[in-house]
Amino acid sequence: MIDHAERTATTKEVILVVFTDGQENASMRMKQKAVLQRVEEKKKLGWTFVFLGADIDSYATGGSLGYARGSTRSHAATAAGYASAWSDVSHAMSAQRFRRSARGYTDAKRLAASKSYFSAAESAKKSKHA
Repeated sequence: MIDHAERTATTKEVILVVFTDGQENASMRMKQKAVLQRVEEKKKLGWTFVFLGADIDSYATGGSLGYARGSTRSHAATAAGYASAWSDVSHAMSAQRFRRSARGYTDAKRLAASKSYFSAAESAKKSKHA
């Protein structure tokens, strides 16, 4: 996936979302350590990595691959769980786009935001319900 994103990205604003049920993780192309190294390399460039897991310990699995805790979510492997997961991603994407379009948004701010993909959406939800 990282190779594909490198080839097709037209800006440095890359958000890569992985959604998995934890099955079939025996990659023949890359070992876990190599994936972790690639993720860490791209995070230094400001790429955002989002990890969504269905019925697995997403935080442990995503963390072992370099995904930040603030950019990780777990959901049930049900229709409602998947709908909730994609809703979370959609809301967070909208919040990220809004934040990143602001005047004076810098590479340093983009790098900081990449560590907590869901935080802007959660802040918006809290302010709506306050």
